[in-house]
Amino acid sequence: MLLCFCLCATQAYAQDYNDLDLSELLNQPLPENNLPRVNNLPAKAANLPVYGCMPEFFDKVAGINLYDWSESKSFYFFETKMAIDADGSPRAYHPQDRGLDKLESAGKQGNWWALATDNGKPNGNPLIQKAGDPYPNYYISMTATVYRGYPDSSPLRYIDAEKIPYFVLNPSVMRSTGTQKGDIGYVYNRKTKKGCYAILGDVGSDQKLGEGSIYLAQQLGINADPRTGGQEDGVVYMVFPFSGNGAARSLAEIKTIGEKLMQKAEGVTFIKDCLETKK
Repeated sequence: MLLCFCLCATQAYAQDYNDLDLSELLNQPLPENNLPRVNNLPAKAANLPVYGCMPEFFDKVAGINLYDWSESKSFYFFETKMAIDADGSPRAYHPQDRGLDKLESAGKQGNWWALATDNGKPNGNPLIQKAGDPYPNYYISMTATVYRGYPDSSPLRYIDAEKIPYFVLNPSVMRSTGTQKGDIGYVYNRKTKKGCYAILGDVGSDQKLGEGSIYLAQQLGINADPRTGGQEDGVVYMVFPFSGNGAARSLAEIKTIGEKLMQKAEGVTFIKDCLETKK
């Protein structure tokens, strides 16, 4: 098992963008047994993945089972694929479709869900980076979680998928669990036995679940090309509701908070006993 988090010394995003004091958060006990739950579901669900422990099923969203670990209800988890999300990277999308990802992944004329626009709405005209921006002539790609203090028209407002490990949830999972933008998680690849702390950086469609940033995929040993990469199964997303402040964080902050959460929740024990051992 590789319980790891890689910090790149050359990445400017390692600075504290929000001038946040973490001491109060890190000294607080983890919230336990207070996650909102759907109570009208059967105790067992069909097609359960094979684990070395007996997780508690509590909901099913987009065809994916959501579980608590009976030893600690301070996090929930689910296992599925990982599609690659380029959103937030300043070179994610280009008018001539020369970006990291296909332009269709950002929407279409009249409905640009992943691009900043001149009226701040999906039906506006996409904003193009200017001289002095990271990638002039590329579109400005957005994420749901942002760095405070930057205008909507700045590429620096959004979490760069190439520099920050983030995962994506859909609104149904967030409503079912109380998870909010900026909450912290740990993502583990059962195939490579690699893991990485991550932040909830984007919100996707209710019809899909299982997506992570380019940087996160790289740390997990997954093909990180947004056009051709990803992994079809075996990726476990552990999520700690109420662990964020609603804003984006630096690499150092994600690591510091994630380590504290995992330690209090006995997350390493969960990975060893449940994910790396099969009954």
